[in-house]
Amino acid sequence: TELASAPDPEIKIYLLISVTASKVSFQYSFDGKKWEILLKDADATSLSTLKAGRFIGAMIGMYAEGAD
Repeated sequence: TELASAPDPEIKIYLLISVTASKVSFQYSFDGKKWEILLKDADATSLSTLKAGRFIGAMIGMYAEGAD
């Protein structure tokens, strides 16, 4: 499921994920200094061991694709 998307520039893009025990935020930047929010404070509790009652193997990572 796509929750957010960034513009499709033909230049370098930086990606940032911030994770706490219950929230996750995604940002992007074209210069690595000024960050734009894609998605802020999304509920991440379903990924927690405490909510699931056991380790579920959830990992948070980035995925990007392009023509090259």
